[in-house]
Amino acid sequence: MYRFLPYSLDPIDESLLRQLSGRDERIHLPPKAFAVLRFLVENAGRLVPHNELMEKVWPDTFVQPEVLSSHIRDIRAALGDSARRPRYIETVSRRGYRFIALVDQNASSTLAQHTLPSSGQALVGRDYALAKLHQCYRTALTGSRQLVFVTGEPGIGKTALCREFLCQVRSSDAPYATWGQCNEGYGVQEPYFPLLKAIGDLCRAEGPPLIEIFKAKAPTCIVQFSDLISREERAALDTDVRSATSGRMLREVLDALEVVGESRPLVVILDDLQWVDRASVDVIAEFARRHSPAKLLLIGTFRPLEAFLNENPIAVLKEDLLAHRLCTEVSLSGLTMSDIGEFLSQMTSQQELRSGLAKLLYSRSEGNPLFMVAALEHSLEKGLLMIEDGELRLRTALDQLDLDIPLSLKRVLEVQIDNLETEERRILEVGSVEGVIFCPAVIAAATDHSYQEVEDICHDLAIRNQLLRAMPEHPLSDGSTALCYQFVHVLYRDVLYDRQSPGRRSSRHLQIGLQLEDVHRDHLEEVAAEISLHFELGCDWERTVRYLRLAAENSERRYAHREAIALLTRALALVCRVTKEDRCKLELEILERLATIYIACFDPRCVAAYEALYQKANSCGQMEVSARALLNLAGCLVTQDGKRCIETATHAAKVISTLPKALLRTRMEMTCKFIFVCAAGWNAAEVDQLRRSFHNLREQVDAPELAPQTIQYGIIQWASSQYGEAFDCLVEGMEALSKRIVEGDPYITIDFQRAHFYLPRALLFGGKWGQGLSVLHASISTAAKNGDTFAVKILRLNRVWIHYHAMDFDEVIAACEPLQDAGEEFSGSYVARMARILLGSAQVGAGDLRRGALTLAKVKDEMAVGPVVLDWCFRLPLLAALTELALAERNLDEAGVQAEHYATLAQTTEKHTYSALALEVNARVALARGALTDAATFISHAVELINEHDLPLACWRVHATAAEIYRLLGKKTVSRNHRDAASSAVTKLADSLGHEQALREKFLQSSGISRLSMSNSNLSEELASAR
Repeated sequence: MYRFLPYSLDPIDESLLRQLSGRDERIHLPPKAFAVLRFLVENAGRLVPHNELMEKVWPDTFVQPEVLSSHIRDIRAALGDSARRPRYIETVSRRGYRFIALVDQNASSTLAQHTLPSSGQALVGRDYALAKLHQCYRTALTGSRQLVFVTGEPGIGKTALCREFLCQVRSSDAPYATWGQCNEGYGVQEPYFPLLKAIGDLCRAEGPPLIEIFKAKAPTCIVQFSDLISREERAALDTDVRSATSGRMLREVLDALEVVGESRPLVVILDDLQWVDRASVDVIAEFARRHSPAKLLLIGTFRPLEAFLNENPIAVLKEDLLAHRLCTEVSLSGLTMSDIGEFLSQMTSQQELRSGLAKLLYSRSEGNPLFMVAALEHSLEKGLLMIEDGELRLRTALDQLDLDIPLSLKRVLEVQIDNLETEERRILEVGSVEGVIFCPAVIAAATDHSYQEVEDICHDLAIRNQLLRAMPEHPLSDGSTALCYQFVHVLYRDVLYDRQSPGRRSSRHLQIGLQLEDVHRDHLEEVAAEISLHFELGCDWERTVRYLRLAAENSERRYAHREAIALLTRALALVCRVTKEDRCKLELEILERLATIYIACFDPRCVAAYEALYQKANSCGQMEVSARALLNLAGCLVTQDGKRCIETATHAAKVISTLPKALLRTRMEMTCKFIFVCAAGWNAAEVDQLRRSFHNLREQVDAPELAPQTIQYGIIQWASSQYGEAFDCLVEGMEALSKRIVEGDPYITIDFQRAHFYLPRALLFGGKWGQGLSVLHASISTAAKNGDTFAVKILRLNRVWIHYHAMDFDEVIAACEPLQDAGEEFSGSYVARMARILLGSAQVGAGDLRRGALTLAKVKDEMAVGPVVLDWCFRLPLLAALTELALAERNLDEAGVQAEHYATLAQTTEKHTYSALALEVNARVALARGALTDAATFISHAVELINEHDLPLACWRVHATAAEIYRLLGKKTVSRNHRDAASSAVTKLADSLGHEQALREKFLQSSGISRLSMSNSNLSEELASAR
């Protein structure tokens, strides 16, 4: 046992004890901190070098010197020691530490339990508020999620209340608990900042069990923490989270928190929500509106007036949730005079002093707890009050005390600050520039002191509870940790910040920004928003714009598109302040990035963004950017405004022709021709030229770079009935783009999205229905999980096409009816038109001719007004449906007109499937008219097509109709051959679905297939009798 009064250190029990009132009180020290103290005590009086101490405590392990400093700080805090005026541990600058107290190695001690006064004894006037929080906590324990807003003016005690509540809950239960602090960002806010801070701290504290929950339930969240998962784990999760949206991030965060709460109740406190970012507000709103059971208590504190003045949405959200009884508000008012008297009773037993001082403090502070405590501290520092034998005593008349206490809270805080030593005040001023929480390693360069000197001073202030409190070590992205301190109240930070001249503040912001660059140099994106703020206030515009862009990239990685757009918009507004030489390039890059985000979000602002990009690029003489802007603008318009799309593509072609780089020019010309084919209609000459361009490019350009054109070529081959090659090219292009995305682009390009849409179409027309459904199931699941509603609609329509050709008309109608109203959304006309064509076709197929006629007439009218992407292609199934409708209505003249129009349009394209089907329906119209010879002519041309090309969708229908025509012509053997071929084609399509697919049975039991089977049976009987 080692004794250094009033402490004892027991190496056997590994305990630090303090003698108090004749008994020993155990003081908690982490194991490594205890090992450091033990070695110093064992070598009392001797200078112990840094390297010797670290080798002893961390053998065979490399640790940063800051880790040792951290443990020394913890030991000093436990001993109540001061680095500048040490009684136990002396720092020998740049060399090591010496234990300087007198140590008695043979002392004995007995351990007795002793309970210190709890912090709750200093919290007065908050019994109702605490009871309300405990009531909400008990409700949460039953599985009913609880959201509580603690509101009140600055200094009213919101944070103190939450800390005391957390302390009481932890002493009685063992909930998971975590704390997230919002930072004042002056408009530059990191998405999900307080939530990610709370989640990160929770996972670090609780370790692998919780990390595994977030990996399983919230991969979009856990990938934000480079220190919680390995590089290999991140790579495995990247594929899953690619193209995620803010909706998915929001949903997964809440799902994971709910699972955490299943084993133990979870308390999450988010402080200072008047500065909260909008993404976090969305999470809070969704949390409140969920109805599923959850043992979660979420407490948020904020100042209502400041939130209102800042137009922060948290204020509106609170009122809305209160109106719907989805949250509880605990509004804190000032302390009463009796509350202040109760507080003073803990400090003095003199009734007269307690009563007079309570009245004085109440009149000055109006019950504001911070004002009250600050006024008392001021009077103690001035010597007007004193503590003697543990009792508060008055050293002057109350009237004199009344005159000496400043009239405002701000002035009280200013006087407290003025009473600090000069170097302490200077360090705190610089700390206030970094923020409510600051790091000595960051601010040291701006204070004219060494890191160790700044750390020692901050440590002393925290021990004395003067303006600062020590924070847990903050993990840095490189694996090391940084020591941090927090102002005990944000108002201290505000006063210290405001008292500095604008010029000095600007200079210090700049120095801190530079230091943050250095400290976080390996992972700048994680603090980019904070750094950009310092450089903006430090008037370094080039760095401000750079870090705003980096912060936007970080927001994109968090799937917070709205925040990324806001950051880039801010950067765009500041570009005018950078040097003229860099201005144009920066503005073009920001505009292009903004437009890319809009496209990824299917946001109609992409049109205006690309227009602005083109105008700027054109004015700067950047023709390559101009051409790219026009091509992308045409791509945005292709699903919305066909006429304007064609005009834009025509303009793009002119700009492209001026580009000097041959390969780039060829690639852009190919994309331009692709847009023309999609928007203006099939042009055989342009398609041939497009194919030649692609084959030439393939020999000269790497696959990743050529990926967009590979996908475009695949779509052209799908439209040319080359379904196998189309599938291969689409897969190749998607794989090449995936590599580029993994290398740093967090957004799925528009070409990647197109490939996802056309891949199942290639499988549908290629007769691989089962594979197509599997691909669609995976794609729809991913898009739905990511919250990509537009993609979900398109992919579901692709699935519906398979059901339509399998003649599952009920499913088609059920799926398409809700999508008819999508026309008001961006690109919604494309979705609505496709849905109506399918719906009308299915209604006709199901025999609901009246509704089918109305639906198809509406589509026909829409197409007459304006085309959209592949409008010429959509007309083919529309004409097919109109022909079937006229046949069903026995309107043979109309059927003939529509069938002829159908065949004529199909022959102008390379859509051989539709050409064969058009000839087949013309044959049926001729049969209905009794023109058997014409029917045979039509069907013979159809048979030639399916023999020349692999057309599974048309094959069985053509052979079935041919069988009927040749039966009527008396050619029974030829008829039987066609009937067998039709049956074989049907079996092949059905088998592609697999025996477990319910759709297979529906297809085989449909009326068309049933008639084919019946005809087969009749024909067999006829052939048997003929023999």
